[in-house]
Amino acid sequence: METAYYQQHLSKLAQARTVVEAREQEKKQVQQQKDFHFVSANLLNFLPQLPSDEHEQVYLNICSMTERLRLESDKPQLIERLKVKGYTDFLREPQKLPVIFCTYHLGSYRALIGFLAKSGVDFVLAMGGNMYQKQRDQIMEQVSAFRKAYGREAFFDAVDVTTANATLELTTHLMKKRSVVAYVDGNTGMGGVYQRDDSMLRLNFLGKPIYSRKGLSVLSFLTKRPLVPAISYYLKANSSEDITTNLQFYAPIHPPVSRSDRSHYFVRATIQIYDILAKALEKYYDQWEGWAYVHKYLDFAYLEATAVDEKKVDTSVDAPLVLNKTRYGLFKINEDSYLFDKRRYTSIKLPAPLFALLNHPDHQSILPSSLGGSVMKDLVAREILVNHLA
Repeated sequence: METAYYQQHLSKLAQARTVVEAREQEKKQVQQQKDFHFVSANLLNFLPQLPSDEHEQVYLNICSMTERLRLESDKPQLIERLKVKGYTDFLREPQKLPVIFCTYHLGSYRALIGFLAKSGVDFVLAMGGNMYQKQRDQIMEQVSAFRKAYGREAFFDAVDVTTANATLELTTHLMKKRSVVAYVDGNTGMGGVYQRDDSMLRLNFLGKPIYSRKGLSVLSFLTKRPLVPAISYYLKANSSEDITTNLQFYAPIHPPVSRSDRSHYFVRATIQIYDILAKALEKYYDQWEGWAYVHKYLDFAYLEATAVDEKKVDTSVDAPLVLNKTRYGLFKINEDSYLFDKRRYTSIKLPAPLFALLNHPDHQSILPSSLGGSVMKDLVAREILVNHLA
């Protein structure tokens, strides 16, 4: 494709990012920052090595990536700049299909759909109920455009995985030689994201316990079709020079033949799939949409049981104090004001005067005399307020 087209597209991406940054700045000015503080909390807990002063930039990158995805998902031309790596035997040896492609909301995460459509692979997309209702028709049109652009006649459809017969429907598609594409980190299925029962597996993800569905590994075992992880990422996610997307396929994870090994396979395969994401986040952490919702999968009972007791601090401090912004955040929902504890994911509704006092600009501090003695001691004891020189 001509360079002029790509330059025009890069210009549109830059404009979109400017709009996103302006929108988020407006929200910041009126303290409508609940979404940012949940992203910050997830980064603090799952990626503690990342300095907290970088959280806002990561949040802005994620917001921009969402807009970028909207601008790129319907452009078959961009597939020409897709760099495909790893296991692609299924393209040369059709008998290796169908498979269950396990992918993630990282980078240009719809690139896999476009690539399969371009390659003429028959497949169905597993979607959650809400997204199925909102996006199915749009994605159907986009895949149709990709197939038309490359002269393909492959099959494509979407399946709502929140319905009772979803497993049967996916199994039927696999038996008809149609592969399945599923976003593992979406964790969607019957019962919603907060479901906690035998259909879920508890596993370690970036040092924290989360719950994940085992439905894909179960589907793999029942149909004896392998799981093929695939992940996408931009080399220069916010560059004005390049829009190249990488699509990495990993070796198939084959199900065992014996039924006695099925439980072990469910655990092993699911852990392996999440480990791929964890490894990618070491480098491409600012391209993962999951920072906005991974807290929904946390084992909060474990977090509460292992929470470190508040250490004793000197509550008679006379030095000027500031809000501990590493651990706490302030936000409003409409006119209601809240203090958010990023360690425990808990919110406290605040009186407007206290919210205003805590919401000092970074360069100002709060004098101990600004609050009553008991309130001040409580804020200091819980490390909501800390010595600004510490």
